Amino acid sequence: PLVDADMHMFGVFSGQPHDPNWQKDITEPAAKLMDKAALNLYDRCAAPEPRHRRTHRSKSMGSSMGGRQQFPMHFFLTALQKTILTRLLAQKPFQHITGFANSIFQCFAPDLHAYYGSTIDKLHEWNPSLKWNFAADISVFVAAMFNFGPRTVTFPHIDFANLAWGWCAITALGDFNPDKGSHLILW
Repeated sequence: PLVDADMHMFGVFSGQPHDPNWQKDITEPAAKLMDKAALNLYDRCAAPEPRHRRTHRSKSMGSSMGGRQQFPMHFFLTALQKTILTRLLAQKPFQHITGFANSIFQCFAPDLHAYYGSTIDKLHEWNPSLKWNFAADISVFVAAMFNFGPRTVTFPHIDFANLAWGWCAITALGDFNPDKGSHLILW
């Protein structure tokens, strides 16, 4: 666990499941699926899309309260983008990665995980048109951001409309080697 000076946990480096085939069956296929999705999303575009707070290719899918909305709503996606990301999320590797991240979240922050779950239920009662990326038994996370690289940098930012003490899952795919270099800055 990652803890602050007062021993409050604010994150976890969870690694991956103790499955000798995880790399071959999950991580590598997920990276290939991401590469294919990036080709379909970006190489077909005639003009580059405007980018908000980032210098890399990324797409978000799901619901959020950020971005100056007055109430939770889906991220805007074109029909093509929604189709590509929906297919990506439905693939076995992403179901497993998300399920693993959700189980780590539930293990290390059970009260926060339960809060996410009950909040999702209340949001859906309030607005049944909000659709979640995953079934409740797979994940309590209502949004996913895909960074299509090849290198990912996000500028420091604060979004006061989302849950300040909430957690998110970050997963590195492909040939990522943390011993050769990377920076994760949490502030």
